[in-house]
Amino acid sequence: MKLLPLLLALALAPAAAEDNAPQSVNVSNVRDPAFKSYRLMLRGFEAFEKHQGLAPKAALRFKLLPGPEVQRSGLELRLAGDSTSIPVPLDDELSFSLPRDDAAAKDDADLRTNRKRGAVRWSPDIRTPGLAPDTRRLGDIRLECLVFWTIGREDTNLLVRTMFSANSNPCDSANASWYDETERPLASAQLREGGRVLPLKLWKKKMGFQAPLRDKSWSDDAVIELRYLSSTQP
Repeated sequence: MKLLPLLLALALAPAAAEDNAPQSVNVSNVRDPAFKSYRLMLRGFEAFEKHQGLAPKAALRFKLLPGPEVQRSGLELRLAGDSTSIPVPLDDELSFSLPRDDAAAKDDADLRTNRKRGAVRWSPDIRTPGLAPDTRRLGDIRLECLVFWTIGREDTNLLVRTMFSANSNPCDSANASWYDETERPLASAQLREGGRVLPLKLWKKKMGFQAPLRDKSWSDDAVIELRYLSSTQP
């Protein structure tokens, strides 16, 4: 039986919310609030620095992605361990810069939110400054994929880990596709470079688009133009 191509969006995405309506309470009162191992998150820095040529002007940030029924107001993030408690500031878009702290790594700290485990996902958030609104740079997304895979590899199932060994790059594989999520439904997404234009496939009720990461005929400076549905469109 021939296996269908794997979708990175499904194979690598963090677990969906286990409880869509968690209480907003202090972290200490939430059962099993661990979000992600800090040591694993630090691997993302290594991947970012190794491949920063894909987005030489960008910084590495991450973004929290609460489930649809999860209260965003009052959401907090911190590094927590036996002897570690470091608040991690979130901006209005729930984006954050991860501090590099040797003591927290030695303490085997976790990133924790004040929501129950599984209620909040994460994503790299790499954006070259100066881009026009509602656009994404292809090299930024390529680097996001590499950082995401480096951190999330151990969370995937055995089949995916076997298919993509430690030395292979699923972001360049014909067996995987990368879908980039959006916070609002899209009317269209198209890749543009010079006079070339490529309409991109939408997915998940138009809440994202498929990015052609492995097609090297498009340079890292190619730009994805996003057009969102108006509130009156179906």
